[in-house]
Amino acid sequence: AKAVALMADVVLHPSFPGEEAERERKSRLASIADQRSNPAIVASNVTNAALFGPRHPYGFSELGTEASVQKISRDELTAFWKKNYVPNNAALIVTGDVSAPAVFGMAHDAFDGWARRDDPFAAHPVAPMPPLAASRAVVVTGDVSDVTIEIAWQGPRVRKQAGATYAADVLSDLLDDDRSAFRHRLVDSGLFQSLTIGYRTLANTGPIILRGVTTPERLPGALTGLQAELRLMTDTAYFSAPDLEIAKKRRAVATVLRLEQGLGLAQTIGDLWSVAGLDYHLGYVDNLSARSLGDVRRFVGDYLVDKPFVIGALTTEKDAQRVSVTLAQYLAFVNEK
Repeated sequence: AKAVALMADVVLHPSFPGEEAERERKSRLASIADQRSNPAIVASNVTNAALFGPRHPYGFSELGTEASVQKISRDELTAFWKKNYVPNNAALIVTGDVSAPAVFGMAHDAFDGWARRDDPFAAHPVAPMPPLAASRAVVVTGDVSDVTIEIAWQGPRVRKQAGATYAADVLSDLLDDDRSAFRHRLVDSGLFQSLTIGYRTLANTGPIILRGVTTPERLPGALTGLQAELRLMTDTAYFSAPDLEIAKKRRAVATVLRLEQGLGLAQTIGDLWSVAGLDYHLGYVDNLSARSLGDVRRFVGDYLVDKPFVIGALTTEKDAQRVSVTLAQYLAFVNEK
């Protein structure tokens, strides 16, 4: 009860004292500097900005920039709080060995009198995501030993295309299975040292991101092999029914295990509540199990094959020109198909 009351006080009565705001500003600037010194994060941010464009919020770094952090004033913090910290835009999430009626009572006592206000998104809606007009490549250099490739496509919107988001998760489970033909031909063969694919569930166009590590010498063959695999995925023989059932079961088991982790569960529920709604979380396993092989193939055709993408590469300064040429050749090869 004391913890809930403390959280209520933080949310309802923030003071933003100058010394704390300045301390947070310095902490954020330090985090930005740390991120800038990490080549992998820099490369991922560059790819993300290219995928979503320079004007859409999804294309911005979540930490902000030095300039934006430096100029934030106390008045701006207060205005942001007044606009967004409203009860009709909030959820109190409590997990663990607790009594639901007791928690409801605590919430009522702590948040009583918190007046409903205007929906912050009614006056300031998130703009629709502009579609990616054409594929493009970006190269970032850093102190690395191999070539890290990140290919990103614009994926489904969970509030509008929920079915496709379930298919996205099934696809990633199928491909990331160590026994999959995808990994056998691309990783076990030595073309890639590692390779993963995943979808980030977001309300307004979630990215589908494939990450792989290879060498400058193997990069051309690795990208050619990857393109061949993507096209094969639309064939009815690429995935099997047993593969699909194993992938669904693995995801369902992982989801149930997360229910045993109080902290992680609270964060998961909060994240999904904010972007997809609580019903999405509650019905996740059942909706995942309802996906068919046809749904997976349809997802590949709708979002991956012959669709614009951004390919980013992190490599050494010495190999940058060589990698740039390879990426240009890959784009030309893909556009010919």
